[in-house]
Amino acid sequence: MPTDDERKEILKLLYLLKEYAERRGGEEGSPTRVAYINRYISEYSKKDPNVKQSNFIDLHDPKEEASDPKNTVRAYMRSKFLQFMNAFFEAEGKQLRCHLTFPDKGYALILKENPFWSDGPKPNEVPSVSYVEHIYFQTQYRPILIALVLTVVYIICGFLFIKGITTFLNRGNLSSLIVGLMISVAGAFFFFLGKALTQVSDYNTLAFFLWKKFFFRRLDKSLMLTSYESLCPLCGGKVILTDERKKDLGYIAKCQRNTDHHKFSCDYVQLTGKLLSP
Repeated sequence: MPTDDERKEILKLLYLLKEYAERRGGEEGSPTRVAYINRYISEYSKKDPNVKQSNFIDLHDPKEEASDPKNTVRAYMRSKFLQFMNAFFEAEGKQLRCHLTFPDKGYALILKENPFWSDGPKPNEVPSVSYVEHIYFQTQYRPILIALVLTVVYIICGFLFIKGITTFLNRGNLSSLIVGLMISVAGAFFFFLGKALTQVSDYNTLAFFLWKKFFFRRLDKSLMLTSYESLCPLCGGKVILTDERKKDLGYIAKCQRNTDHHKFSCDYVQLTGKLLSP
């Protein structure tokens, strides 16, 4: 049984495999392959995944199996899917540290170090970073519900702001002035929090939130508050994803030791990035 960390890593790799399969949708067998990956995603999303042959038996080709008695359901599906996984990790998955494979028996997936992954830049290679994603909270994404919540939030913000201003202006003692100012600041804070939520849509899965560090991310009907960081391969400083955007690259990460010259792109799905010219 995989640990929680292993299960999360397996899920991350399965989502990448699914994206890879969907991009290759014109190839024979792709819909079946996507359905197979979805079945794994569904099972590994549970705290205690139960991955058995019976969970996947309806995805094989019974005619092909019947034509060859040695070609069991397990051997057929595992051999087809294993080839596909290896093709991914040999191609665009090279930069990923972990590799997915099958144990000798059964349908469970196990993590291994990607044999195609290499630590550190090769000669003449652009330095790269691997990000760590921190998730502070996660909830189900419901656009209609969020719109209703935002309406209530804006009404409360307006009330707080007006209340703060009137408290600030109508009372002369210092404590009332401070309380009025704090109420107004709280109203403004929740207003900008609501504005950040409105940026999360089907076309913008990572939206800048606050303090140039925290982001709202929408993925597979989930809404998360996240941050991303890494170590700079040039100086060892802390690299943090910021709200700065660059055309065709999206959000930019900066090293805290040298924010002007040590800048990196960020693929927040694969959690990798390349050094950018100043």
